[in-house]
Amino acid sequence: MNQSIFLSGMMGSGKSFLGKQLADQLQLPFIDLDDEIENAEQMSITDIFAQKGEAFFRSLELSHITAQLEKKSPAVIALGGGAVCFNSIDKMLENMSTLVYLQSSPHNIFKRIKHQTHRPLLLNEHGEMRSEDEVIHYLSDLISKREIYYHSAHIQLNVDEFSTEEIIEQLREEYELRTDRSGKR
Repeated sequence: MNQSIFLSGMMGSGKSFLGKQLADQLQLPFIDLDDEIENAEQMSITDIFAQKGEAFFRSLELSHITAQLEKKSPAVIALGGGAVCFNSIDKMLENMSTLVYLQSSPHNIFKRIKHQTHRPLLLNEHGEMRSEDEVIHYLSDLISKREIYYHSAHIQLNVDEFSTEEIIEQLREEYELRTDRSGKR
């Protein structure tokens, strides 16, 4: 088993924010998969989707995740919101790492992302901000479609119910238990 810990969940669930703090606690490097892909491609995720298509983007995700799993040094990796839903990535991570699902309600996700205008789902086809109800409805539908994949995670934690400190502590404890049991510490 790879000692890396992969954080999955919807955008705005705290994968990057919590991932950085967890990495500090575990004294591991932190990697944001979307940032890695943007740096490698020299373009934003939005531009990759627009210019090269979703299939191309999903192949990049798979390639970067596979490369991370092949590394001998563990890290905390924040995945893109849909990463575990394609190319059997959920099963690959379930078998080769510690996979975490950071669960959050559509209302709380909206509160966290509503001022992040770089998020395409916040904009309608005319590039204007969608209403709160439209975004929450979209998020609810998307969560419903993705939950079957998210629930394959070893650790599932509702981030709406705990403070940041409690979340980091729970994740650290769960991760250490998993890695101690596997003999990889």
